Amino acid sequence: MSEENVEVVREAWDAYSRGDYDRIAGFHDPHIVVVTLEDGAVYGNDAVLANYERWNEAWEGAAACTPPQGQAPRRTRPSRVC
Repeated sequence: MSEENVEVVREAWDAYSRGDYDRIAGFHDPHIVVVTLEDGAVYGNDAVLANYERWNEAWEGAAACTPPQGQAPRRTRPSRVC
C-alpha cells in the first residue's frame, strides 16, 4: 500500500473516531452501499452516515485501541488503558 493510501486511511479513521461524519462522507462514493446485519443494504451517504451514528451510540462509553501492526482492533471498557 502506498504511503498516500495509508494517509487516506488514517484521515478516515481519525474522522470516524471524532464523529466527524461530514469528513467521512468525503471519502465515500456518492452511490455507496453498505450491507449491515441490522438493516440489510443501506444506500447513499445520508443512510450510511446515519447507520454509523447508530452504531457509535450503541458503543458509547467504549474506547477503541489502535493495535500493534498485524493484530485486529478491539473495544475496551472506558477505564482500561489501551
